[in-house]
Amino acid sequence: MLGKVFENMLASDERGKSGTFYTPRGIVKFMSSEVLSRYLSDETGMTVEAVQKLINYDPDLPDSEFNQLMTPPQAKTLKQALNTLKVLDPAVGSGAFPLGMMQVILNVKQAIARREGMKIQRGSLTISQWKREIIANNLYGVDIKPEAIEIAKLRMWLSLVVDIPHILETKITDILNLS
Repeated sequence: MLGKVFENMLASDERGKSGTFYTPRGIVKFMSSEVLSRYLSDETGMTVEAVQKLINYDPDLPDSEFNQLMTPPQAKTLKQALNTLKVLDPAVGSGAFPLGMMQVILNVKQAIARREGMKIQRGSLTISQWKREIIANNLYGVDIKPEAIEIAKLRMWLSLVVDIPHILETKITDILNLS
């Protein structure tokens, strides 16, 4: 939505000159999945198809099927590859691509955690911490329009904020269970 707002703030001739165009979510997901799958395949020696299954991680997949997706050593190698990943969007606009990358990275991190014996749910404190780490260490963007950078920063901040109600609810529940 912020991408559409940003695009509509500019006159059509200015959008063309600056290359400011809305990228549909499906295209962003495709680009993010392709980039990450090829990077992780190169870094780990896993096939692109195997990595794609992790990127499209389904938490409801039965353990018997899930455990065939990667071995524990592959999980360790994937984790190392994600820790060194640097993603640069040279025309960040409203931040759609970095945000898409964060989502696919989170999917792989969830899959790795499950292989290590932990089930991490969306909206958890762990997901929020991972988002902060990904934003701080893996995602970079530049743009010729300063307002684009601000909108991208806002989108990243909002992606963190959406987890707060779930985190607070969990904390309150934990506190009530301790009494």
